[in-house]
Amino acid sequence: MDHQIFPSILSPTLASIVNESFATGEAPSKMKQAFIRPLLKKPNFDPNILNNYRSVSNLSFISKLIERIVASSINTYLGETGLAPILQSAYRPLHSTETALLRFHNIIRQVDQRKAVMLVLLDLSAAFDTIDQDCLLNCLQKQFGMKGVALIWLASYVSERSQAVQINPTAASSSTCLQFGVPQWSVVGPVLFTFYTAPLSDIIKVHGMAFYLCADGTQLYISAKPGEELSTKSSMHTCCESVRKWIKQNKLKLNDSKTEVIYFYANHLENQFDFRTFKIGESEINVINEGAVRNLGAYMNSDMSMTTRITKTCRSIHFHLRKIGKIRKFLYNDTSKILVHSLILNKLDYCNSLLLGLSIETMNRLQKMQNKATKLVTRAKARDHVQPILRELHWLPVKERICFKVAITVFKCLNGLGPQYLSEQRP
Repeated sequence: MDHQIFPSILSPTLASIVNESFATGEAPSKMKQAFIRPLLKKPNFDPNILNNYRSVSNLSFISKLIERIVASSINTYLGETGLAPILQSAYRPLHSTETALLRFHNIIRQVDQRKAVMLVLLDLSAAFDTIDQDCLLNCLQKQFGMKGVALIWLASYVSERSQAVQINPTAASSSTCLQFGVPQWSVVGPVLFTFYTAPLSDIIKVHGMAFYLCADGTQLYISAKPGEELSTKSSMHTCCESVRKWIKQNKLKLNDSKTEVIYFYANHLENQFDFRTFKIGESEINVINEGAVRNLGAYMNSDMSMTTRITKTCRSIHFHLRKIGKIRKFLYNDTSKILVHSLILNKLDYCNSLLLGLSIETMNRLQKMQNKATKLVTRAKARDHVQPILRELHWLPVKERICFKVAITVFKCLNGLGPQYLSEQRP
């Protein structure tokens, strides 16, 4: 593992701990101890229901430091050997939820060819907590060729871990030894999870399904012409059952309550497709044939119009504009600009490459939100022209921000700086 650069900027004590850990293949004991802080998944959830909490591992500084070195070495190894799952977008350099959604967004070509595209969103329950450590190490050795000190160190990292639940600084449970799982919110843990689920790619390919993986979510999709819905559903059902079988054998569990199924199609073809419920395991899943589904943080409508996404974005931006407006007179200009960047412009920019080609009327809804944010920062009057203010702030308008994002993505793909699954796409 290439760790010599990092200790050169550390104190002698930390450098000796790092070097000794990699030389002996033994993770420091401090890395194996964690306090779990239960956090509500959403503010409006009932705090009396334990399933509404997410367990967050509070790890030590030395743990995060060493894990970053290990993660860097693992990514280098995967890049040199080409063993990384091509369609896994989580926890990998040059990959993101936006690149995964961009690849999926190419289904618009099939929609233009008078086809419907069926998308199944599978979600795992407590995925990081149920990993079988022996199966993980076996996968690292046989499928990814890890051996020697690297494998010994990773075995030391995942084994003999302990954790305690801490509600506040003075209230904590007794420590418990963990026989399964990798720590959430760690650096190496999620990377190891992607190794653990890598065999899913081979299983899905056997059934001829298009797919992509992102963290603990597996997404399958297939297109169908009018009249082919039944055979398409049958193929998808067979693939889902194979996935469920593998998941069960490897001690994971699908969260059926979060599983969603949606069809994408052109509006004028609605009456030519037969939409019914879809069965996964013992659960009947209602197919979404009108409306939207939330996919990796971005809402996607069945008619590919993105109207739900834009409506929710505008609503969220309007909420933050009101909150910032109430305290604007107490803020310096630079402070208000930082707030607008973090709370508003980030919402405009997230996965905005998916909005390329939408109508002017649709874009204007987002542009009005940016105009309001611009005048809030500069304290301009409502009737002032916004173009000079945008130039003064060096902010691109919404349409140009989208084109700029797409141009950067294309440049990266052409120069080997983007995901392989995008670089291989052809017009």
